[in-house]
Amino acid sequence: CFTSDHGEGLGAHRWVQKASLYEESVHVPFVLAGPGVQRGVSGRLVSLLDILPTLCDYAGIDGPREMRGLSLRKDQPRPYVVSELRYRDAERDGRMVRSERYKYIVFRTGAQAEQLFDLEKDPGEVVNLAGEPGAKPELERHRAMLSEWSRTTGDGFARV
Repeated sequence: CFTSDHGEGLGAHRWVQKASLYEESVHVPFVLAGPGVQRGVSGRLVSLLDILPTLCDYAGIDGPREMRGLSLRKDQPRPYVVSELRYRDAERDGRMVRSERYKYIVFRTGAQAEQLFDLEKDPGEVVNLAGEPGAKPELERHRAMLSEWSRTTGDGFARV
């Protein structure tokens, strides 16, 4: 299993740190190889929470009951993944909900505390659709996904 806990900004969005929720920081490699691992590339949404369930599944053992991830050995598509950005100063905490096409980012505070990007039309995450009337259905759908995540995980993150 080869992966990383985060990417780096490397100047994208005028940001040179890892502490962001843009694709440069959250879209990391996840490579599996070994006996029984099917070759190929998957475009489905994957979370680092999937590492333990996947390795347990390939090892033929049961993992802890409280695992939140899914085994990648099985074809279990999910509607979204969530990434959390936590600071020592909880006022700047943020969350990201990534669906197949859209990304919703929300921080507790800030000038652009709520952001929505259409990654199909805007892969560089430049045009924030959160304030656009036509994007309201997707904005509400992604807010609901984050609420569901917070409820089921006990995250306690309050949307702005």
